[in-house]
Amino acid sequence: MKTSFILICLVLTSHINLAQQTQRDTLYSLQSEYFSETRFVSVHLPEEFTAEDTLPVVYYFDAQWEPYRNLTHSIIDYLTAIHAFEKSIVVGIHNVNRQYELTPEPVNEDWKMPSLGGAALLENHLLEEVIPLIEMHYAVSDYRTGIGHSLGGTFVLNSLIDAPELFHASIAVSPNLQLDEEEIALKIIRNVAQLSTSKKFVYASMGTDGQPDTDFLPSLEKLNAIMKLLNETDFQWNFQLQAGDNHGTTPLTSIPQALQLLHQFQQSLK
Repeated sequence: MKTSFILICLVLTSHINLAQQTQRDTLYSLQSEYFSETRFVSVHLPEEFTAEDTLPVVYYFDAQWEPYRNLTHSIIDYLTAIHAFEKSIVVGIHNVNRQYELTPEPVNEDWKMPSLGGAALLENHLLEEVIPLIEMHYAVSDYRTGIGHSLGGTFVLNSLIDAPELFHASIAVSPNLQLDEEEIALKIIRNVAQLSTSKKFVYASMGTDGQPDTDFLPSLEKLNAIMKLLNETDFQWNFQLQAGDNHGTTPLTSIPQALQLLHQFQQSLK
């Protein structure tokens, strides 16, 4: 949390607090009925933003970690400045118990444990609490992009099937698909016909150096073997093997690459 933030004590009738803000960065707090706790959402606006702008929204996870939050904002700012990505409102979700809330409920008995299985709560939190909050304060288009690294990537891939209304574009960096005997990948494969006509953009990447990416890679490669056959005019699957990257460095290369590919995809549909 930057020390330049200005503390604001504003309680809205919907029980949402506008907690801290600067000219372009605002930290909202809201009381979540789904998590029964106060949750935080960071909003980063583009340069030369005006209240008349109607913009798409990029949602990303793990915004509670300041270095990753700053990285994501900087990448999007840079790409926007060089016209390689559309000007967007960037919304960071602060995850509290990330292992729980970024993973779906397991279906295999050996994987059923209290530390996993809260993704449905997070999906509802986004759909019923966070997205309405953003729409209350900003003029937004109906195009939403989700970016997740590690378990965040697991979440955005799982939401393709469990909450398809969440994101029009999904970017999964170093996702863990080993969970639950690869059930997430199998779930996606079972629903490929639905996805192929969904007008979605999906990007997934994995590093080649060190654990856990070398452990995660086989599961993602199995999914890629099927998904790479499905590219249609209105659906695009992208798989990138980030040679020389490890689990910590994949966001540095994958996020800008994914956003540029998404921009090209969006332009091709116009």
